[in-house]
Parts: sequence; C-alpha cells; structure tokens
Amino acid sequence: RSNEIRAAVEKDIRSTIDRCSDLSQAQLVERFGLLNIALDAGVPGAAVAYYSEGPLGDGYAITQRPNDPLVAEWKAKATKYLEDASRTGDVAALSALSSAYQYGQLGPIDIEKALTYEVAVSELSRLEGANVNKNTIGLIAALENQLSQKQIEAARAKGIEIAARTHKNS
Repeated sequence: RSNEIRAAVEKDIRSTIDRCSDLSQAQLVERFGLLNIALDAGVPGAAVAYYSEGPLGDGYAITQRPNDPLVAEWKAKATKYLEDASRTGDVAALSALSSAYQYGQLGPIDIEKALTYEVAVSELSRLEGANVNKNTIGLIAALENQLSQKQIEAARAKGIEIAARTHKNS
C-alpha cells in the first residue's frame, strides 16, 4: 500500500514538473520569489508547495544530487516550513512530513517520526469530528509493522500530543 502512495506522490511531482517545463528562467525565478513571500507570510499551503517543488523546482535533485549544498539547504528550509505549518493544523503539512520521513526525502528515513506525523493527521481528524481516512488507517498500520511496540507507543503519544496542541491553537 505504501508503494502505491509513493507512486502517486511521484506521479504528482512529475506532473507538476511537466506543467512547468515551458517556463522561462525568469518566470521560474519570479515564481519562486512569490512562493518565498508566501512562505514568509505563513500563507496556508505554501509550505507544502515549497516541498512539492523540490530544490529550485527540480524534484529529482534530492536523489540525483543528494550531497549538493543547495539540496541540503532546501531540505533544511522545507523541514522548517513544514514543521511551522504543521503547528497551525495544516494537515497537508503533517502528511508531507510523514511521507518525507517514511521515504527519507528530507533526511534519513525515520519510520517512528513518519508514524508520529501520520497519527497526528488521524487524531486531528478525530478531534475535528471527521472520519479518519481509510488510507491514513492503512498507512498507520503499515508503519507500525516496521516498529517495535515501544516505538509505536512513543510515536502514538507524540502524534496525539501534536494533534492536541495544534487543535488547541487552531
């Protein structure tokens, strides 16, 4: 199931790259300038857009140039922006963090952190009176299968804490 989710995310990234393939360098620079303004202003969705774009709009740079200083700088900024957005209750940012830790897109793979953020997504839905998405339930189960009981308990506790704090702030 997690391979299906990864394939869908990669397809979405490739689609975004294809849509922007005819943009000039000046248009790309302007686009990223506007995105940075949105990030600095805390515009909802800007953090996920920044993460989805990849380093300087190159979604493949993460795997093709993992040691590039620009990629490292992008990873640090993307992590900060996603974590900031997640504190405001941005479920897409929480999901993006889960995915990033599951697949090692912003640093080393960390299944416990991936589970933490996915539990936060699930718990926020519950706190807001919504049904928890079946994909979220399946992903949580898949992540738990890779961890010890102690790690699961720690991740669940942290995820519930993130959701409660976020819900209180929203």
